[in-house]
Amino acid sequence: LGASGLQCGRVTRVAQGKFEVNLSRRLLVYERIRVQPDSGDEGPVFTVTKMDVNGKSAFRVEKGQFATIYFDKPVTRNSIVYKVGISNPDLSPRIAKLAPARAAVDLAVAADSKGLTVTFSGAMLPAWHYPLELGEAIQHPLVPETLETEFASTRSERLVAGRITATVTGRLFLPATSLKDARRAFWEWLEAQPGLDTLKPGKQGLARFKALMTSLTFPEPARITISVLAPTGAASPVHANFTVKTLAEAGHGTWEVILPDFCSELDLPAVREKIRVLISQGVKRFRVTSVYGFTLLGKAQGIAIITSFPLPACNSLAVRELLNCGATRVQAWIELDSVALNAMLARARSVVELYTFGRPAILTTRAVPAMFGIMTDGRGLKFEVEKAEKGLTRIYSLQAFQIPAPADVSTFMDCSRAKPGAVSTSKFNYEQDWK
Repeated sequence: LGASGLQCGRVTRVAQGKFEVNLSRRLLVYERIRVQPDSGDEGPVFTVTKMDVNGKSAFRVEKGQFATIYFDKPVTRNSIVYKVGISNPDLSPRIAKLAPARAAVDLAVAADSKGLTVTFSGAMLPAWHYPLELGEAIQHPLVPETLETEFASTRSERLVAGRITATVTGRLFLPATSLKDARRAFWEWLEAQPGLDTLKPGKQGLARFKALMTSLTFPEPARITISVLAPTGAASPVHANFTVKTLAEAGHGTWEVILPDFCSELDLPAVREKIRVLISQGVKRFRVTSVYGFTLLGKAQGIAIITSFPLPACNSLAVRELLNCGATRVQAWIELDSVALNAMLARARSVVELYTFGRPAILTTRAVPAMFGIMTDGRGLKFEVEKAEKGLTRIYSLQAFQIPAPADVSTFMDCSRAKPGAVSTSKFNYEQDWK
């Protein structure tokens, strides 16, 4: 019983209310230890709440160091110390002393000859006006910094000043006492407002999110297109507005180019140069599969940038962010179910493209697998493990992915590894109910 646990050291010295241990492994405050006397008798078990190293308080003491552990029961020299567990500290007394959360209020304070006005950013509160007759200052006119500093001060237990911006119209004289009176009157007025509940921590963030979603807009519908990644050295096997080529295969006369999804630092110069050459040859459409593509294409004029697998976009906010990066169209993530996909289309249909057919790599890695070729998982599904370029290994489902193509949405088909109608297909997660 006495030797249970993980040995972590031996007692080298004892003193009143403490003892020293030469540690053979790391020890932390709040770990539980057993101090086993060399007599074999059962020793005390307790939680370490305080330790010193060389007279300095320590939360963690490493192997090979001497830790002074504070304990009010007798401990004998040469006792073996074992770790036997860990205790979670009781933080309730410290939590009880914390100040209550206060809502931060963003203010815009304006001063003119008729007084002070405070308006609010993102809050459903009326403007506050404090009438004053302010004359022209001969010396020391009111400056915005003074307003910002003064209105940042509050004794409220529920509110705190957030971002404050101030403007002053004219050379105004405002006595310090009058400014303090105005500031006190403002915070008292604000405390009494019925709309104060909207300023509670958490609700402000929710309100900003709702405002963002409400204001989210997308361009007017553009031309509906079908882009097809063709097999190497071949034409598109199906109708396409644009035949897509890989960067390695693209050249003069290419309509659309897809950039590599894996591009190390060593590959960047060659990719950048190939893009430059293609643009000079008149290529106008590029597909980015990773965020690095936006930087490489960012300064090019008159081109269209379409995001493409495996760059994920699962909702309208992601679509908006990618448009802000420079995309003209955004491909929806291939694993979305139909309900989530339709919800995304309802908000951003004009700029979304659907991946409707292909055998995408479901895993890309530089790890070397135990085998290449066809493998079967525990469900009986078959996959192909393939050695690819740049030391990569890619895993593909033997079944091609295929979902219905809406008539009013641009689509992308990857026919580089499969031809529609020639292989068995699966809808992956399209019909999955995730509720």
